[in-house]
Amino acid sequence: MCKENALLSLLGRGDGTNSFIVNTSFKKKFLAEKNMPSKLVVEEVTTGYTHFKIQRISFTLEAGDIYGLLGRSGSGKSTIIKALLGILSTQNGRINFSNGNGGGLTVGYSPQYNALYPFLTLEENLHTFAKLHGVRNNDLHDRSKKLLTRLGLAGHEQKRIQKFSGGMGKRADLAVTLIHDPDVIVLDEPFTGLDVSLQQFIWKLLRELAAEGKIIIITSHLLEDLQKNCTDYGLVENGWYYGDEEIRKAINRNQGTLQTFLEGLFARDFKLEKENQQEQKPQTNISAKPARGTMPPEDVPKKRTVLVGRKR
Repeated sequence: MCKENALLSLLGRGDGTNSFIVNTSFKKKFLAEKNMPSKLVVEEVTTGYTHFKIQRISFTLEAGDIYGLLGRSGSGKSTIIKALLGILSTQNGRINFSNGNGGGLTVGYSPQYNALYPFLTLEENLHTFAKLHGVRNNDLHDRSKKLLTRLGLAGHEQKRIQKFSGGMGKRADLAVTLIHDPDVIVLDEPFTGLDVSLQQFIWKLLRELAAEGKIIIITSHLLEDLQKNCTDYGLVENGWYYGDEEIRKAINRNQGTLQTFLEGLFARDFKLEKENQQEQKPQTNISAKPARGTMPPEDVPKKRTVLVGRKR
């Protein structure tokens, strides 16, 4: 068995179902047919705050990619998102959004918590954000109608956002995020507080958008969903990065799984549901590196370079 198949077996996807290999192959075929050059390049970026910095962030995404940024609360996921959006400055490195023709890419951002105007109707919110993004009046009506139908919101245009349920509010938030037909879609913890059926609906929507040539970026702590749906992913914990190659090597070296890798990484903070079983069977240490959370970000060795990798 080749190393690639061995890794998939370790991850519980040895049959290739919903595997990164299948997703990536589809993406390459799609790009070849559609010839879509959209690309996001993050190269050797350092960003953060005075007391907390994330260094040497590097990854590349293309049209059709679904990128999952994994990490527990407070690990630094939102810091990276803010840097990508230009909300947070970068000390060095470069972030480049390119459409392949010398122009940039449009971005749609959905924060973790609903940021719509509660006293405005859904239609008023859509029109407000569409204007901010420069959507022309001639396009707005047809675009809104198609988008609301796609999201299951048709017939709710005149309803105030404050009257929406949590699930409907998330759909409305997605409508505002997509109203200007962005090239890059950034979703910060989009599944928080949602039932399983709505989570599945959103994943289906994201896969469709990726197939249309969008670049999707998601922050989440839901490992299983990321594994099934993402073509690319990275892991961040207290300023440390784990890319594709590093995680693969750790898994293969120790005959573990991605889940055991994460449990080992978060050993000092991870609350296991079966604590009694863990006491009887000590957890295998699959990483030779010190437990994260014990080393302040400023003490990270300066020669360390871990890239957020791409699934091949």
